[in-house]
Amino acid sequence: MTGKNVEGETKVVEEVLHLIENDDPLFKTVFIHDSYLNEHPNGVTSYERLEFLGDAVIGLTISDYYYRNTTDKEGDLTEKRKLKVCRKALAKAARNLNLDKHLILGRGENNNNGRNKDKILADCFEALLGAIFINFGYDKAYQFATQVLIDE
Repeated sequence: MTGKNVEGETKVVEEVLHLIENDDPLFKTVFIHDSYLNEHPNGVTSYERLEFLGDAVIGLTISDYYYRNTTDKEGDLTEKRKLKVCRKALAKAARNLNLDKHLILGRGENNNNGRNKDKILADCFEALLGAIFINFGYDKAYQFATQVLIDE
């Protein structure tokens, strides 16, 4: 993958948001917090496994982007990546995509302003990238991550 395809990137974001709005089963899992499962043990799973995968996908896609699009040295690449994959940046991206309105929280977490907690939002964003990777593969995960995290 070299360079960026802005039209293709916009399309993948729209496609993902469409799947979220239509409650695609995999993408619905992206929003299920453990606190909900504690109150509703009905066989659904939380986003934790997707979050695990998404964490790796984000690190890889952002590293790939900076490696291919800059001539920076390793230390500078690491610093740039850190700024894009930190909790604050991921939570901001989640807010920009309005992911908070889709979160499925338990009563306690909901009452504790869970929809606004950076950790929950960052975890949800990581889970989303994991779901994109599973559903669409690396190229679309790359497009999504770079558009949302690099081009913000």
